[in-house]
Amino acid sequence: MQLPLDNSNFFHKQKKFWESSEIRNRRTPDHPVIRAFAEPKINFVLGELYKFNENVKNLEMLDVGSGNGFLSYYFEKEFKSITCTDFSQAILDINPCKNKILAKAEHLPFPDKSFDVVFSSNILHHLSDPIVALKEMRRVARKFMIISDVNRKNFVMNAIGLIKNEERGIAKLPIDYIDEYFNDLGLAIVARKDFGLILPNITNKHILPLLAFLERRNFFTPLYSMAIAKISDENEKK
Repeated sequence: MQLPLDNSNFFHKQKKFWESSEIRNRRTPDHPVIRAFAEPKINFVLGELYKFNENVKNLEMLDVGSGNGFLSYYFEKEFKSITCTDFSQAILDINPCKNKILAKAEHLPFPDKSFDVVFSSNILHHLSDPIVALKEMRRVARKFMIISDVNRKNFVMNAIGLIKNEERGIAKLPIDYIDEYFNDLGLAIVARKDFGLILPNITNKHILPLLAFLERRNFFTPLYSMAIAKISDENEKK
């Protein structure tokens, strides 16, 4: 499949990294560290949708920039269906989910309002123009749009953005980018949370209990931010 062209230097650097051999050596979604990384996020999403009387077993989800399935692997067990997209075939190849499509976030190959829930995690700082991708996600969403990415108020994430070439886009995000971007889309945030102290591909599994303790005690600023916006009132009242 031929993807739409993006001639930016930023895009080509990202493309080179995410299709490198290094990607194939990443942890699998069932690794204990990945499970500990994913479960709080999954539980937050399920809990908040439940507040809107949504049975996720009836909902279709799109995971934009799903990567090798750190989160979509768990969502697939809960939702009626999940479709995973990514611009890297190399990383889709190691994603264990059933439905996978090679696609850029800025050019989603779906009709308007194709999915009940559109979700993305940790991709905004990898995009040349995040708002273009967010408008695409908004276009194909029927009920909810969920964004999760780095917490710009966390010094560790900002340091990673300075050190790692593939993470340089962190510095491009405004400090309050989630609020700013959803506001630009005309969407109101209905649930918001900052959480997590796990770097999924780096953290040693033996320190997971310590990190859980530190997070419960609020000793450190969380690494990640997540927000849920409601698209439509359709079927809100059963």
